[in-house]
Amino acid sequence: MKNKIILLTVNAKRTLYGVTCDELSAIQPNITMGLLDAYCKSKGIEVEMLDETRDFSIPEYCDYIRQEAPILAGVICSGANPSSSTMSMTGVIKFFKEYNKNSCIKTTTFVYGGHPSVLPERTLKETGSDYIIIGEGYQTIVDLYKFLTSFGCPYRAKNIKGLAFYSNENYINTGFSDLIDINTLPQVDWTKTPPNKYRAHNWHCFGDIFNRTPYGVIWTTLGCPHNCSFCCINNIFGKRSYRMRDIDKVIEEIDILVTKYNVKNIKILDELFIIRHPRINEFCEALEARDYDLNMWAYGRTD
Repeated sequence: MKNKIILLTVNAKRTLYGVTCDELSAIQPNITMGLLDAYCKSKGIEVEMLDETRDFSIPEYCDYIRQEAPILAGVICSGANPSSSTMSMTGVIKFFKEYNKNSCIKTTTFVYGGHPSVLPERTLKETGSDYIIIGEGYQTIVDLYKFLTSFGCPYRAKNIKGLAFYSNENYINTGFSDLIDINTLPQVDWTKTPPNKYRAHNWHCFGDIFNRTPYGVIWTTLGCPHNCSFCCINNIFGKRSYRMRDIDKVIEEIDILVTKYNVKNIKILDELFIIRHPRINEFCEALEARDYDLNMWAYGRTD
């Protein structure tokens, strides 16, 4: 076994979007996975990320993990926006159906995301994964890795906050993990997710449709302060939550994307970026001072 973690997203675009999944659809860096990678790396853990730019089929994903034999492999159940977790389960379930055919596999697996956080026992049954990460999961994944590398028995995993699993056929749920201070999160490592491998949505670039790459995605907040009954955005946090990243950290990341990777097309991933708040003025003034000529979009509420 290799003392590393493999994080992956499963490409189910053809199932979800049909023929539009090829040239028309975007190819987006998975910021959720990038942040998990950066956090684990800051704790001294080696992480490898596999996303749709690898263009692996599900059997190829499985073969690669078996070949690499990491101590831990996590499937990230998220998509192009913060709330698109359930739709990605299409690929996640297919992946585990193939992966679990080999009964000799020793790599421990987990599923991460909003959908599995809300339906952990169902996700365990549907996937056959060893663990479900419940909640934000940064420290949970680190603790699980340390637990596995110290040869802990499954029963003792109940001391790790943010896990669901079976032990001797008993279902154990340790509850949501604690939320961390997001300004302590390391920046996404763009050397591992180079923007020239990604492309913006076609409608994002109608003014220059043949230049959709390089493409960058940034985040400035997590969650949403509103409590709409139909919305799932705060499911992964276990409660209504809205946390704001320091604007200077956001601008620092944009500086890197523009000056190092020549990025012009940028998406702001936040579920609710446009809200009446002085930080929006601070953000816009900082960008105006740089005169980058960016093509950007963000989510907002119609009211």
